[in-house]
Amino acid sequence: MAKDRSPVAFSSHGSCYWDKVAFFSDYPKDKPLSKPDLTAFPTGYPMWTHPPNRFTKARGWNEISPEVGASLVVGPAGNSFSGPHGVGVAALVLSANPALNPWEVKELLEETATDLGDKGRDIHYGAGLIDALAPFTQQRRSTKH
Repeated sequence: MAKDRSPVAFSSHGSCYWDKVAFFSDYPKDKPLSKPDLTAFPTGYPMWTHPPNRFTKARGWNEISPEVGASLVVGPAGNSFSGPHGVGVAALVLSANPALNPWEVKELLEETATDLGDKGRDIHYGAGLIDALAPFTQQRRSTKH
């Protein structure tokens, strides 16, 4: 998702299935798996890294705050940048409640996501934009476990 919350061209979307694959044929074409689960921003946010060199600068990394031994940079886009957002929020939720099962963390993140696109779950945004604060401030809509 771009900063303006529109889908980015390189992001996957829609249902997926796999059939006739050992141990994974639980989502055939007639009963596909709904994807994506959640949405996060793939770029535009600073991160710490080693100081950029001519190779990283050529790939689009922009240094915004040079420091000794590291730099705050804004870099290229990709799902590999949005994935850590989801993992980080899941870790934050587990730090507050380590007794949660993985599926409960997933359910909580989906229930507290900011809905984007078509109302409810859709093929471009899944359950919506991950919100790191919402699991701690919003009351859960579901109590099923």
